Amino acid sequence: MSRGGRWNLVLGTGALATAAILSACWTDDPAETLSGSATLALMSEPRTLDPAIASDRETWEILPQIYETLYQYSYLEDPYLLEPLLAADMPQRSKDGLAVTIRLRADATFAADAAFGGKPGVLTARDVVASLKRIALPQLQSPNWWLLEGRVVGLDEYRARAGKRLGEGVAKLLDEPVEGLRALDDHTVQLLLTRPFPQLATVLAMPQTSIVSAEVARRSADAQGRLHASAVGSGPFRLASRSPGKRLVLERRADYRPTFYPTEANPRFRKDGYLEDAGRPIPFVQELRFVILPDAQKQWLAFQVGELDALRLPQERLTETLAANRQLLPELSQRGIRLESETGASFTYLAFNMADRVVGGSAPLRRAFKAALPLGRFVGLFTEGAGQVATSILPPGIEGAPSRPSSIPGQDLDAVKRALSEAGFAGGAGLPQIRIDLPGAESRERRMGEFLFDELTKAGLKVRVVYNTYPAFLEKMRTGDFQLALSRWTLDAPDAENVFQLLHGPNRPPTGSNLSRMDDPEFDRLYRELELTDPGQARRELITKLDARARELVPWIPLYHLTYYTLLQPWVSNLRSNELLFNKYKYLRIDGAVKTRRSGPAEPGIAESDSH
Repeated sequence: MSRGGRWNLVLGTGALATAAILSACWTDDPAETLSGSATLALMSEPRTLDPAIASDRETWEILPQIYETLYQYSYLEDPYLLEPLLAADMPQRSKDGLAVTIRLRADATFAADAAFGGKPGVLTARDVVASLKRIALPQLQSPNWWLLEGRVVGLDEYRARAGKRLGEGVAKLLDEPVEGLRALDDHTVQLLLTRPFPQLATVLAMPQTSIVSAEVARRSADAQGRLHASAVGSGPFRLASRSPGKRLVLERRADYRPTFYPTEANPRFRKDGYLEDAGRPIPFVQELRFVILPDAQKQWLAFQVGELDALRLPQERLTETLAANRQLLPELSQRGIRLESETGASFTYLAFNMADRVVGGSAPLRRAFKAALPLGRFVGLFTEGAGQVATSILPPGIEGAPSRPSSIPGQDLDAVKRALSEAGFAGGAGLPQIRIDLPGAESRERRMGEFLFDELTKAGLKVRVVYNTYPAFLEKMRTGDFQLALSRWTLDAPDAENVFQLLHGPNRPPTGSNLSRMDDPEFDRLYRELELTDPGQARRELITKLDARARELVPWIPLYHLTYYTLLQPWVSNLRSNELLFNKYKYLRIDGAVKTRRSGPAEPGIAESDSH
């Protein structure tokens, strides 16, 4: 998959606010939280209730519990493994790969709504077709159009026609046919593709392609066709209430189809007790309560007194929560609190500008910079334990990612000398000064810049560190006015293609995410072959070749893969700390008896205060 994605900057984190009293954002009756409900925190209000236009983390905490996709990732497998969700089986493709047929399960229904006469609505192939059309409609201004652009026969033309009719209602446009989107019958969808696309199931597992009801989209959308006020999905939960700026409450659907907890697991999850609920009906909790707490200190206090059931640890709090061995501090573990951690959803790297005459024109010079950087020390100093040293550009856990070496290479001054000599700068003679751009000028960036300057200078390299404002850094990356810059990428999906597309020549700016501006015919040839190759051994071999080519060319210096840490109360089970398993809360279990015994009723001074 090309383009799209979540490219972001590595910015410093400011000091936490002073301690404040926790707001009783979620309930007037504390006893309710002790049986059958889970309370979780969001840093901000979800921006939308419409999956077609969603793109922020808070929204993806909510919508995948309400809406469903055709496919999902097996909850207890590692590496990631796709499986049917609303689909009855995996996609069936024609011999030429251009016709993809998907059968739908017959028991999927939307939550009861006025659009269905107050009853549940049957999910059909027409809803799938309408959901994909909505992403294409310019009226919605979906940031997710890149997922389907140029892929489906007639869909780009449909979008162009709709763009000339912006004043018309979306309902009429949803009724217009698209040659490549067909409802063959109530439970069979067929997509006609412009070229083979083996990763279609990966796209159809992304929450952006969640299935909405065509009838609700016609009745409840605003003037632009967006579903801001309505959230009627086929998932295990429905939106029960919403208090802007304070809370969202989801309740378990009594009419949700029979669904069960996994019975198979990767050995790691089996060992950690994730199969204790194997085969039991899900979801386990009656309610999911998401409270809006923008202050990390308030979230911490809420967790400490048992009013939050789980807490994603911010990077700046790791040092006071975890010991040097990355295990939970005894004072927390003795209270029965548990720590879950997973690595791989995002990674940080130094990007060379491959169009720059100096650094882009010399692979040996780029290798010298890579050998000069003591990765282990860098990651230890600037991630507070939340980073795993990157030994490849591919994050762990995805198909084809290489196994980690037994030791992490440190600064290699001999390798630097050899590389400089090969680059024509033997002994440093004639070596130009290289500019390093950082996205910020706060304390963290200053310390990082000083570290890079000291270590690279010690290795015989000449550098100048530039601290940029956020807008100025963005503009430099957009225009290519940099030589070496700090960058971060967050995966859209756990697939190597989502990483390699950042180095694919045709994805260079201004329209693509190849900010390094790499343009290598051999890499591009392998990438095009990868796009057309089914998952399996042949694809893994291509991934290995692409990874090796990237190592040879050194367009990046991979720094670290981010580790996500989540604290769980003693009464919480089955919750993974994974940023790409969006619908994970249906597996969450709360032991009400343990919760009552451990935490007791909330104290009025905490649960009834108001900090908003």
